[in-house]
Amino acid sequence: MLISRDDLRFWDVRTRDRRLRRGEVMMPEILARLAALPDATEKLTFSLPLEEPDERAHERRSVPHIRVTMPPPRDESLDDLDDLDDDDEDDDDDDEVLPLKPLK
Repeated sequence: MLISRDDLRFWDVRTRDRRLRRGEVMMPEILARLAALPDATEKLTFSLPLEEPDERAHERRSVPHIRVTMPPPRDESLDDLDDLDDDDEDDDDDDEVLPLKPLK
């Protein structure tokens, strides 16, 4: 869907830089469009950020305590468990290579 130049979305600030890079609009056109906008100073309002009581602000921003523990030292006596395997006969069966069947 293409947006025409008469549509307000064409002149949206969020897409203006992309349109400039692509060459769809030139800077003199943008400046002329901004100069033609009506004056809206009568709609001007001032606002302040909401303020919170101190106790509530600190309560919400508290940092949880994280306990870091080190892993236990490695028991090297467990490394020899693989050597205790006396069932060598079963290991030979695992080494067989089965022929591949052709796909149908």
